[in-house]
Amino acid sequence: MRFICKKGVALLFMACVSVLSAQGNESRIGQWWKQLFDRNKVKEVTINIQELTLDENIAVPEIVSPYAARKIRELARDEIKRLQKVKGISVTSERDGEVMKAVIPMESLFLPNDTLLWERAQYSLRPFAKYIARPDMFHMLIVTHSDGTGSAEYNLNLTDRRAQEIRKWFIDNGGAEEMIAIYGCGAEDPVAGNNSIENRRRNRRTDIYIVPGNALIKQAERGKIDF
Repeated sequence: MRFICKKGVALLFMACVSVLSAQGNESRIGQWWKQLFDRNKVKEVTINIQELTLDENIAVPEIVSPYAARKIRELARDEIKRLQKVKGISVTSERDGEVMKAVIPMESLFLPNDTLLWERAQYSLRPFAKYIARPDMFHMLIVTHSDGTGSAEYNLNLTDRRAQEIRKWFIDNGGAEEMIAIYGCGAEDPVAGNNSIENRRRNRRTDIYIVPGNALIKQAERGKIDF
C-alpha cells in the first residue's frame, strides 16, 4: 500500500510539471525535474592531473570565457608582483598570462646530493602554500632538474625523490594532495651548458607552475574571485 501511495504522488507531480510546461510558464520545480532526468545534459569532466604530462597540465583546464580569463590574468599579475619579492626566486607568466611559473635554485631547497629539504627551504616554499590550500582553486606542478654530472639514472632518481619531498612538504603544510603533480626530469632540460660551475648551478633548479583550477575559473566567470 505504501508503494502505491508513493507512486501515485509521483504521477501527480509529473502531471503538474507537464501542465506547467505546456502553459509556457515552467516553474522552478519543473526546471529542476527536467534537469534531474535529462540524460543528454553535459556533465562536468573532472581532470586527474596526476595522469597528465607537464605540457597537458599547463594547458588545462581551458578558460573559455574572455571575461574570466581577464580576471584571472589580473590576479596572476598581482600574485607575480608578490612572489617577486621573495629572495632568490624568479617568476614569470605563461599561457598568455594565465599561468604563473617560479624558478627556485636547488641550493635554496637541498644540500648537495641530498633528498631531504633543509631547514631554510621553508622560506622559498611557504609563499606558494596558499595556492593549494583550497581544492581546485589552483593546480601546482613541481618540476625538478639536475645538472649533467652523474649518470642519467642517478639524476632521474635524485630529481624524482626531491620532487616527492617538496610535494610532501606542501601536503604536510595544508596543501590538497590531489592538486599537486610532480615531475623529476633529471638533466634532460638544461637552461645552460654544463661546462662551468655557474651553468651547472643554473641547471639545478625547481620549477613551480601555478595553474588556475575549475573553482577559480567559476569564480572569475561570476566576476568575484575570493582568494
